[in-house]
Amino acid sequence: MIITVSRVVISPGKESEAEDFAKRVANYNKKQPGVENSTVMRPLQGLRSRISLASRFSSLAAWEELRKKRTEDPEWQALSKELPDYFVPNTMEWNQYEVIE
Repeated sequence: MIITVSRVVISPGKESEAEDFAKRVANYNKKQPGVENSTVMRPLQGLRSRISLASRFSSLAAWEELRKKRTEDPEWQALSKELPDYFVPNTMEWNQYEVIE
């Protein structure tokens, strides 16, 4: 199992819109084969201007398939064009984890 976590800084005054956008991305992810869950998170402490998206994939191969699909998927392309509207440029952090149980 693989978990990816993306974190980004929200543009000032765009908190509500950024959360709605992140929820749409999570819902998009949840519809994809091999995606077990996708969750939007915000910090309870510290920098409240950040938002995170964690997605759990059944395997690394499932994550790779989704990544490939996104390059040609019109729904994803439309979503990704909205990124600059809600987030501070060059602030995205992305990590990928292997789950050890």
